[in-house]
Amino acid sequence: MYPISMIPYCNMEPYRILGEPQDCRFVWHTPRQSTHALLEGQSLAACVPTGALPDLNPLVTPVRSLGIAANRAVRSVLLFSDRPFVEMDENTSIYLTNQSVSSVRLLFILLGYNVGLGHLPRITDQREKANGILLIGDAALRAVYGDAAEQHRSFPHVTDLASAWYKEHGLPFVFARWVVSREAPVAFVERLEQWLDRFETQEARLIAASIPTSAKQLELSEEQIESYFSGLHWVLKAEDRAAQELFLEQLNSLRGLSFAASWPLEQEHDEAVSP
Repeated sequence: MYPISMIPYCNMEPYRILGEPQDCRFVWHTPRQSTHALLEGQSLAACVPTGALPDLNPLVTPVRSLGIAANRAVRSVLLFSDRPFVEMDENTSIYLTNQSVSSVRLLFILLGYNVGLGHLPRITDQREKANGILLIGDAALRAVYGDAAEQHRSFPHVTDLASAWYKEHGLPFVFARWVVSREAPVAFVERLEQWLDRFETQEARLIAASIPTSAKQLELSEEQIESYFSGLHWVLKAEDRAAQELFLEQLNSLRGLSFAASWPLEQEHDEAVSP
């Protein structure tokens, strides 16, 4: 059975609900883990964080124009802070998610727009003392709508990173892209492409079918999940691809700069997950 990394966040439910491609099996990984799985040959394909594409090049190639993109607000990549975003400078500290290097890199760039790359907040591993906390995926949704909301009352300011990106560039943000290993067998690539083709033709049905299952999983209302999904799209357009290239160009321009050394912009392992 060919292994495919699958992220257990509800924004991937439309893909999961289609079922595994023929002769394939899903392996459960966080976004960061999906990158490691490809690098280490443990997976042949994944919907990887866009910010991790430079780490994977030239080991993978994009497959079809599918992934996850936010029209303006994503609602699941959020910075919770005790002051406005524009005041998050070198005198403040941020506790970062360890599940996605892409979101960390996006936050790095957005903070640079506001306070300058030489005045970025410090990174702390003491969550209780941080001035801001970056959350992604289902954890971010629960912090806004669900049972974790009370834990974040001390952070009255919530910055949606996709909204901040749109404000700067007037473009959507592509959070993930489907890629396949260049060493994958031809038979697997064909099965994956056929599977993604089916997804594209059934996208609307799969999204609708994902709403009740996602709501039950997160203990949120179907209306909340439907509202969340309404800001996302899974079949990427020319505007999405242009936004992705802009983000990757900006990432490339930051490589090797001394002020980036204090931020964890490189890939690191994190704990295993299950669906």
